[in-house]
Amino acid sequence: LATEEIVEPFFKDADRSLFNKEISGTVYRMIVAGSFILTEEGYKGFIHSSQRTVEPRLGETVTGRVIDVKEDGTLNVSLLPRKHEALSGDAERIYGYMQERGGAM
Repeated sequence: LATEEIVEPFFKDADRSLFNKEISGTVYRMIVAGSFILTEEGYKGFIHSSQRTVEPRLGETVTGRVIDVKEDGTLNVSLLPRKHEALSGDAERIYGYMQERGGAM
C-alpha cells in the first residue's frame, strides 16, 4: 500500500497525444469512487468505478484506454471496451442465441 506522497515523485505530466491510446499501469490506491494507477510510463491515472466492470485489486496491473488527459497532466482511464467493440460482442451473443433456438427469440 503506497501513499500519494510515496508515489508522487514518480509521476510525469501526460500530454494530449495520449488521448484514446491504450495504457497499462499498477493500482496503487483505491477509494470508493475508483482506483488510482501508476502507468508503466510514469503517469498518474484514475479509473472511475463507472469505467470498469470489475474492481481491480491493489497491486494489480491493468490495461485500459485514456479517455481524458486533464490540465494537471493526469489521466482518466477506462477499462471498458469501446462502444463498437461492445456492440460487436452483443451482436455475436444474440446471433448465437438465435441459432440455438432455430432463428427465434
